[in-house]
Amino acid sequence: APYRGVLYAGLWSASAALGSAADGNASDIEVALKPGTALRSGVKALVGDGEATTIGYDASTGEVYLDRSSSGVIPNGTFASMDRARVEPGSDGLIHLRILVDHSSVEVFAGDGTAVLTDTVFPSAGSTGVSLFADGGTATFTSVAVHRMGSTH
Repeated sequence: APYRGVLYAGLWSASAALGSAADGNASDIEVALKPGTALRSGVKALVGDGEATTIGYDASTGEVYLDRSSSGVIPNGTFASMDRARVEPGSDGLIHLRILVDHSSVEVFAGDGTAVLTDTVFPSAGSTGVSLFADGGTATFTSVAVHRMGSTH
């Protein structure tokens, strides 16, 4: 069964793990968030011992970003990158993110697909956690759904 949750209370400069029901290295994650006063807010995927791939919204620039600088094995000096794309809040005032995680790839769709980011990551086998975060203020996550994807093999 998918993890479904609604968080009406905001996160203030904190991180909240979604727990084992949301863990996995192949997931379809859907989030709607209201940035509020947070400078940055979003989702950390493939979270493990000192590792995470961070997908967020930067309110100061109006951009969604995919940060793989702590995503696991960094094969060379240019790999630890942060990709960004401008995105506008939806007509409801929320930032809508759909994040597809499949072992070593992360795809982010924001603004109903108007912004798309894709990266390769190399997390450790135990890095399967999912968490929400807000930095520098309060963000409200109005809906969160995590669907585990199975293998076709």
